[in-house]
Amino acid sequence: MEGTDDVRSSAAEGAAGRIVLRRTAARSPSGTSGTGDEESCLQRRRDGAGTVCRMSRVGIGDSVILLRVLSADDAEAHLAGCDRAIVESIGGEPPTEAQVRHWLTRSESAWVGGEPLVDLGIEDCATGSLCGSVGIQRGLDYLDAGQVNLTYALYPDWRGRGYATRAVRLAMEVARRNAPVEQFVIRTASWNGESMRVAQRLGFKFSHTSDDEHGRLEWFIST
Repeated sequence: MEGTDDVRSSAAEGAAGRIVLRRTAARSPSGTSGTGDEESCLQRRRDGAGTVCRMSRVGIGDSVILLRVLSADDAEAHLAGCDRAIVESIGGEPPTEAQVRHWLTRSESAWVGGEPLVDLGIEDCATGSLCGSVGIQRGLDYLDAGQVNLTYALYPDWRGRGYATRAVRLAMEVARRNAPVEQFVIRTASWNGESMRVAQRLGFKFSHTSDDEHGRLEWFIST
């Protein structure tokens, strides 16, 4: 398995322990944040399992990527990164700029409002570049009580680096901290071997195959 037990998460948590992610500051061309040295705002604590976590005001991450709130400012990067593979996964029609901006704004408000369906941005820590997105979904009609569906998409330039595996692992941490989880679900298209390998690297086990409006899907389950 890739990744590390060292995680950065939000410094602000609600009364029930809900993680409160914040948007990152604009990056300079050198890739540094306008807020100064990020390490200076990190604190260390131990969670109930004894794992050392890093607390940051901007999101939850490891030494390579950061999950953060999306916003309309990410429209240009998302449009540039939407290749054929991503377009096919969302219905086969390239999104318009207006549709992307609506999705990004909706994603930001969904997180702030604690809604059951939310998408977060995947940011490269070294450059501050948006690499893709990861979704945390509860309450869908095909999910049982306590199940959380996870989705992920990386832009072409960032594939093959293990970023999807890292992002899903961090998304699982976010989901667990925000509300009880009995089981995680990853559903992948039958033709998408790369997506299946992400699930397998994370220890998900094949459950069954389904056919619905999204086509033939392979279900992987993890607790």
